[in-house]
Amino acid sequence: MFIIQIIINNIEKITFQQDDQISVQEIINNIIREFKFPRQSTTLIEIDQVIRDPTYIVNFQPNSPIKANFSYETTITFIDKFNNSFEHRCDLCKSIFQIEQEIIKEILPLEYSLQILQPIDEQNINTLYINSYEKIPQQLEFTIQANFYINFYGFHHQFNINPFNLIELIKYEILEFYNIQQEFQLYYNETELNNHQQYITYFIPNHSELKIKLQTRIKLFIKYQNYVHQYSCSLDEKLEKFKQKLRQIYQIPEKYLLQLTYKNNLLKNDQESISQLKIEENSIIIMEIGNKHQLTLQDKYSSKYFQFQVRSIDLVSILDKQNPFINQQVTYFFQGQELIKTETFEQLKVDTENLTIYYKIEKLIINVYFQDENQRQKKMGVIISDQIKYALQQLNSAIDSITLSYQGKNISIESTYEKEGIINDSIIYYKINDKLEIRYTISPNFQEHFILVQNNITGAQLLKIIPQVYLNQGYKYKLMLNNCDFPLDQKVTQNQCFRLVRTFEIQFYSQDDNQYFLETFSQEDTILEAKQKFSQKFSLHLDSLIILYKDILLKDDQLIHQYKEKQLWISQIIGVTFQKRNGTASFSKRYQKQVSLKSVLNDFIKEQSPCRFEYNEQLIDENFGNKLLKDICQDQQQIILIYEFEQNLKLINKEKQTEVYKIKFYPKEIVGSVFNKLLDDKFQYYNMGQLIDTYKSFDDNKIKNNSQIYYNKIYQFTLDILNDKSNIKFQVNSLNHRIIDAISPIIQKKYSLDFTAYLNNRLINLEQSFKQENINNDATIQIQLLIYLTVTVHENELNKIFQVDPNANIGQLNKLLDNKQNKKLFSFTDQIQLEDHILLSTLKKNNNKVDLVYKEATSISNSVYQPSGLILDCISQTQNMKTTDNSTIEIIIQNMLNDEKLQETVRLDQKLGDFFHNFQLKMEFSDISLFYEGEIVDYEKTFEEIGAGSQSLFEII
Repeated sequence: MFIIQIIINNIEKITFQQDDQISVQEIINNIIREFKFPRQSTTLIEIDQVIRDPTYIVNFQPNSPIKANFSYETTITFIDKFNNSFEHRCDLCKSIFQIEQEIIKEILPLEYSLQILQPIDEQNINTLYINSYEKIPQQLEFTIQANFYINFYGFHHQFNINPFNLIELIKYEILEFYNIQQEFQLYYNETELNNHQQYITYFIPNHSELKIKLQTRIKLFIKYQNYVHQYSCSLDEKLEKFKQKLRQIYQIPEKYLLQLTYKNNLLKNDQESISQLKIEENSIIIMEIGNKHQLTLQDKYSSKYFQFQVRSIDLVSILDKQNPFINQQVTYFFQGQELIKTETFEQLKVDTENLTIYYKIEKLIINVYFQDENQRQKKMGVIISDQIKYALQQLNSAIDSITLSYQGKNISIESTYEKEGIINDSIIYYKINDKLEIRYTISPNFQEHFILVQNNITGAQLLKIIPQVYLNQGYKYKLMLNNCDFPLDQKVTQNQCFRLVRTFEIQFYSQDDNQYFLETFSQEDTILEAKQKFSQKFSLHLDSLIILYKDILLKDDQLIHQYKEKQLWISQIIGVTFQKRNGTASFSKRYQKQVSLKSVLNDFIKEQSPCRFEYNEQLIDENFGNKLLKDICQDQQQIILIYEFEQNLKLINKEKQTEVYKIKFYPKEIVGSVFNKLLDDKFQYYNMGQLIDTYKSFDDNKIKNNSQIYYNKIYQFTLDILNDKSNIKFQVNSLNHRIIDAISPIIQKKYSLDFTAYLNNRLINLEQSFKQENINNDATIQIQLLIYLTVTVHENELNKIFQVDPNANIGQLNKLLDNKQNKKLFSFTDQIQLEDHILLSTLKKNNNKVDLVYKEATSISNSVYQPSGLILDCISQTQNMKTTDNSTIEIIIQNMLNDEKLQETVRLDQKLGDFFHNFQLKMEFSDISLFYEGEIVDYEKTFEEIGAGSQSLFEII
C-alpha cells in the first residue's frame, strides 16, 4: 500500500491510498469521472518530473505529488434571463471561477460579479468545474450583478442590480425601498444618470456611492388653444405666481380671466404651491383665457337650437366651425344686433354665463354625387345657389373639357343646382373629354386609386386635384414618383403610379447655438431624412448629428410624423478617443457638443485609477475641463485625449531606511517638481543604483510604478590648501564616509602629495569618518601638503634610498636601519658623525636630496634621543609611504533586500570583477549588482584604484 498525491491543473490537490499498482490511464479516468471533465479531455501527467504515457504503471509512492493537467476547449453560448447572449470559447477543465474571470474581461468594462449557472448533479455535486462528463454543454445561463450604496438621510443601504438595467428601473427600486413620495434625480459623482440609459454605460465601479437629489423643479406642458409649450417652475411656487408668469409669457392683459385646468379639475386655490396641488412631472395643464359663456344658438325662423361653450376672447367666427354650421353661410344676432364675426364675444358687453344667440342660415347646402364613366362617385356638399363649375374644380382643374348630365340631359357648368332642379343626394354624371387615366396611392396605405384627368396636365395641377377628390381639404401634400419628389412643372404621362404623401412642419431647437428651425417633412420621412437635411444645411458630416425628443435619442429608422406636433432637438456630436500616452486608443465614444469636457473625463475615470489628461499637448486643468466640447473642438469632428494613470513609488532614506515616504506621480512630471515639495534640493536620488536627474521626467529617468527610490543628503565642504592658499570645494553623500577616502583622490589629482588635515587648528584623524570627527556640513578643512626629502644612505657598496618627512631627524632614520649600536650615520661630504637630534632638512641640498654614510662609529655621542610626538607621526608617514606589498583589507557588504551585512577579506590589488564573480558563486547569488558610494563599481578596477579601505561599505541589489 502506498499514498498518491495529485495536483490537478495547479489548483487542486487530492490524496488517496493505493493497494496495488495503477496505470496512468486509470488515474486519468478516475480524475475525469470524479471532476466531471469531458471524456475527450487532453491530458498531461508528470511523475517525478518526467512526462508519463497512459500505459505507464505506478507501483510505488512518487517522491513528489503527481502533476495532472487537463484541457478541453469548446465554444459555449451564454444567455441571461433577459435573453442577452454571447459566445465564449472555454476550457472546460478550468474552474468556473477562472472561466467567469475570462468572461468578465471579455464583455465587461468593469469588474462586476458574474456567475455561471449550471444544472446540479444530485449524485455528485461539483461547484468547482462545469459538469461536462456525460455531455458537452452547448448553452449555459449566467447572471451579472453590480452593486452600489445610497446614504439617504442617514439610512445606508446597498443595492444589488443587473448593470444592464435601465436607470429608470433602478430608480423605481430605490423609490420603493425608501418610500420616496416625489420625483428625484440619481447622481454618480457630479453626473446625473439618465432614465433611458443603462447603468453599465456610466462605468460605475462596484461599491460606489450614488446620491439622491430630490426634485426642486418640475417640467410642465401648457396647452393654450391649439399649441403646447414646455414650461419649468419651482415645486414651491404658488399658483398665483405661476399664473402671473403665464400672463407675462403669453402677454395676457390683467382684464382677462385666466383659468388653469389639470386632469379636468379647475385649479382654484391661488395660495397652494405646485407640489401641494400634486401636479406630476410632464403633465399637461390647459390654460383658458376670458369669461366662459354657455351659448344657446336658436334658429331665428324655427324652434331648432344648439348649445356651445365659448370664451369671451374667442372670435365669433369660431361658431362657423361647429356642426351644423360647417360649410354654411350663417349670420348671428344678439339682442337684435348682428354680430361681427371677425371680433370676439366681448362685443356682447355682458358678464352673464348663459346667453342666447340667434342665427340665420343664408344659403342652403345640399349633398350631390359626381359619378364618372367607371361609376366611381365623389360626394360633395354644395350651396344650392352656386354655379356647378365651382364643384368641378375639385374634380379637374380643366373644366372646359368636362361634359355634365343630370337625369338624362346635358347641363351647363355655368348653371346652378337650383336652376337645374338638382336636389339633395342627386347624382350628376360627368365625362372628361381628351382624358388621361392616372393611378396613385395615398400614404400610409398602398391601395391603388384611379382618376381621369385632362391630357397634358402638370404635376402641380394633379397635386391640386387629387387631395380635393379623395382627401380632406386644408392639408398640404407632396407628389412622389418612384420614391422621388415629382417636379411640379413636369407633364404627367400614362402608365405611371404616383404617391400622395401628406406634409407637415416640425420645429427643431439647436442646442449648440440656441436657434429654432421650422422644417417641412412628409408622412413617410424618417429621422434619417431629417439628419440629412440638417447635414446639408450646416455642412456637417451626417454621423456627427443626433436628434432628440425630451433627452431621448431617436433612431434613424423612426418615422418622424409621430413627432409632428412636438419640438425636437438637433445636436452635433463629437467623437472622443482616449489614448494612453505612447500607446494605442483604448476607449472611444461620441458626446453631444454642448457637454462639458469635465463630464467626458468623468465618463472615463475610474475611482481606483486616478489619471490626468492632455489635449494638444496641453495639460487639462479644472478651468479647461469646464469648457464645452463645442468651444474646444470648433469645426473638428474628432478629438484625441492623451491620458496617463497616476503611479506610486517609495522614497527611502538611504542612511535611515525606516524613513519612507509614499509619493504619487505622473510619468511625464519633472522629478524635481515632485520631490522638492517634500525635500529641498540638497539631496541626491537613486533608482536601481543610478543617480536620478531631477531636471528630467520620471519617464526619462526610467522610474516605473511602485519603484523604490533611495535618497541621501549632499554635504558640502571646502579644502583650504595652506601651502598655496587655494580653495577646493567638494561634496559627499554621507557623513559616514572615511575622510581619507573623500579627500585623498582630490589632493592626489592636483598635487600627488601626502598631507595632513586640520579643523579649526585641530589635527584630524583621516582614518575616521566625518561623523566620528564631528565635521558638519559647510565646514572648512585645512590641508598641509607634505613635501618629502630623498635620503640616500651609503653602506659599504650598498645604497639605500628613503623618502622621509623634512621634520624627521637622524635618530628616526637610524631606527629604520639595522639599528646596530656600533654603526652611525655620517655626513657624506665631510664624514662628520651626525647626532640623533639633527633634522634631516638641515642637511638637504637644493634638490631636496640628502647623502649620508652608514658605518661604524669612532666615538659615541653622549646625547640621549627623546623622540617627540610629532616625530613619531613622521615615522608613521614614512613607513606608510614605503609600503608597496599586496596587503589585504576587510570590507563590509550590505544586502539592500534584507539589510544583512557580510564581512569579506580582499587584496588591494585584486580586481573587483574577479572578487565579485567568486562572491556570487560562494553565496549562490544571480542577477545582482555591486555598488560603492551609491554607484555601480567599475569591475575592471582594483580595490586600491577605487579608493577602498578597511571597513569600506559596499552594497548589493
